[in-house]
Amino acid sequence: MLSRDERQHVTWFVSWSPCSTCAELVAQFLEQHRNVTLSIFAARLSYFWDPATRQGLRRLCCKGALVDIMSLQHFEYCWERFVNKKNKSFKPWWNLDQNYNYLVSELEEIRHRLDEGTFLENFHNELWPEKTYLCYEVTLPDGDTRVPLGQERGFLHNKGADTPGPRRHAELMLLKQILSWNLDPELHYTVTCFISWSPCAACAQDIVSFLRENLHVHLCIFASRIHTHRDYEKGLHALREAGAQMAIMTYKEFQYCWQTFVDHQGRYFPAWQGLSRTSSHLSVKLWKILQGRFQELLLSPIPWLFKSYNSDCFNSQILAEKGSPPLHFRLHGVPVSPVAQGARHRPRPSLRSTDRLTCAQTLLENPSLCREKNMLAF
Repeated sequence: MLSRDERQHVTWFVSWSPCSTCAELVAQFLEQHRNVTLSIFAARLSYFWDPATRQGLRRLCCKGALVDIMSLQHFEYCWERFVNKKNKSFKPWWNLDQNYNYLVSELEEIRHRLDEGTFLENFHNELWPEKTYLCYEVTLPDGDTRVPLGQERGFLHNKGADTPGPRRHAELMLLKQILSWNLDPELHYTVTCFISWSPCAACAQDIVSFLRENLHVHLCIFASRIHTHRDYEKGLHALREAGAQMAIMTYKEFQYCWQTFVDHQGRYFPAWQGLSRTSSHLSVKLWKILQGRFQELLLSPIPWLFKSYNSDCFNSQILAEKGSPPLHFRLHGVPVSPVAQGARHRPRPSLRSTDRLTCAQTLLENPSLCREKNMLAF
């Protein structure tokens, strides 16, 4: 009889992974006994093409179970511990490694894809689920192999009272996973997140600290909804100032997540009524939050917009939205009026307020422009 006051860890080595029925029973056991954690190492995957079986394995993972494929080391361990070997050593079969790699890729495909219902329930931008789901993918430099096979794309969700172990937000779990990869600080990596709730203020501060300490990692966050508890606006401001790109998920992002992170079995993304309307409303709300602290800036002369540490003319183009002509500037706050590309630059004493708004908004939405040109914005 297991004591509920003590934490227990159980490890299974099984010849076949659990079927859908057994997976559901084990998941229910783990839900009822949250002091127990389980690791399952399978020699083979049972009916891994069956949707019910795939859903059962994902449910096990969601309840905290580690599901993995037996490697050579696991076979050797079992041989030593559980086999009456009569002083014989374990002899691996010729295609053990080949089968292992194939089964790992199939299992990763199962583990790193959400059920249709789970995705729709948690990313529906007009619902208010309690959990936070985070889908991520990493853009790696050419030839870089530091991210383990299968971990360059996946999903995480926060650990709450219904899962074993300490409570933890999905964003912090992702940061911990990125640190475990030991990425090369001389290279540049981009991590794109699609998250059901924007980061809370506390998580935002942790992300800010991470970005300041890991300048080789660039973060893009697409949120289905805006988390509006305690100081959330300050948290979003801090993320932007730390270089993270923030945006609200539109139909395009929802459809991409459906194709990339959902086990959709060939079905099209079922867009719900009101998706685009709510997305537009949240996009305006996020923009107002992020640009709120720049109201004084927009009413100030253009020299206050930015300053540069270079002495040469800064003639890089900042492209405005919706095909507007590029804005050009000189150093030391001497502005140049917007002109069509290729036309002669004609200096003016100042830019119109609408031009300042366009420029400020563009820099706000593209902080990398300032970093690339060795400029200090705002």
